[in-house]
Amino acid sequence: MVKGRCFVGIVPLIILLAHLVVLPQKRNTTGVSLSFRIVEPLFTHPGEIGVQWRDGEASTYVIRWNNHSEVYKYSIVGRKTSNRTVYYWIEMLGKFENGEEITVLILVPMGSLFFGDAKKILAVTQFGILPLEAGPDYRVAPRYAIKRIGHAVIETEAGQFPSDHLRVTYTDGRVDDLWINTDVGPQGITKAIIRERGQPEKVVLLKRHNASGAKPTFPHLLSQ
Repeated sequence: MVKGRCFVGIVPLIILLAHLVVLPQKRNTTGVSLSFRIVEPLFTHPGEIGVQWRDGEASTYVIRWNNHSEVYKYSIVGRKTSNRTVYYWIEMLGKFENGEEITVLILVPMGSLFFGDAKKILAVTQFGILPLEAGPDYRVAPRYAIKRIGHAVIETEAGQFPSDHLRVTYTDGRVDDLWINTDVGPQGITKAIIRERGQPEKVVLLKRHNASGAKPTFPHLLSQ
């Protein structure tokens, strides 16, 4: 495979919806149940299609559906070695229409953004800094088939990117389309069309990409 150009053939990968979810209720120190939204990765196993993570790399996306839009940013902000395995701190920031923001930090092995693989998950919310665990829905990989449709040059606010068009068909009947360029880390996505059952179609488009220079918003959390 030519890095940054074409994705050849079909390989296993896992796609999670590009949307906000309500996590299972967590309890704070007062015993009050809390529910909040969290930012999910758009693409959970970029390492399987040849995306190599670079320290300080960051990509920002705008997600549109109907007359709504939100902005997500994904950044590689640090490393940590444990038992001779190198883990990466990935910062995921969501900015929503109501002015709310949430940051999620996950500590994961190279190439995986799957919550089930995370060694640590921290959410910075209006309730404070909350350590999380992946729930049952995020511990088992969904089943799907992937087909390469073709190749296109995707026009984005960040510039033009040659991209491979992949179609992902899940066993529940949902079909998503992704356009992949392996130089656009940490996920490799330049464009995506996400189709959730019973929900309006969402179009994801790259807004900004930086190959280096990203800094953690909360650097003190990386030592936890």
